[in-house]
Amino acid sequence: MTTQGASVEAALGATETTETALGDVTVPLGAKKITGVYGIANVLTTTAELASGKYRFVSGTQGGTFSFPLQINQGPAGTLASPGFSNAPYILKVDIPCREQDKLSCYAVLDVAQTGNCRARVGFIFE
Repeated sequence: MTTQGASVEAALGATETTETALGDVTVPLGAKKITGVYGIANVLTTTAELASGKYRFVSGTQGGTFSFPLQINQGPAGTLASPGFSNAPYILKVDIPCREQDKLSCYAVLDVAQTGNCRARVGFIFE
């Protein structure tokens, strides 16, 4: 059994707390299940702000919706303290059946509006 990974990443609306579509991940050939998931947000603020959020993905053929908390990397905008995606994501162990070539539509949302730029990444580990 081969382990494979895939992710999708996009900007989040900093001043809005509405869910943002990040894009789709295609389940690779040979994959039978998702064994790990992660969601990480890069939040660059101009002031000290709290941040939290969640991510979810929808499996097309399996018909499931799965939601998890976002890991937040936070730092002040415009400085060398910017965390980017340099911090390793915390991978949650899961056991979710999947089908080859299925589309996993990924979404993320922050619970608190921010004054700076924000990006999010959702990733998968397949077996």
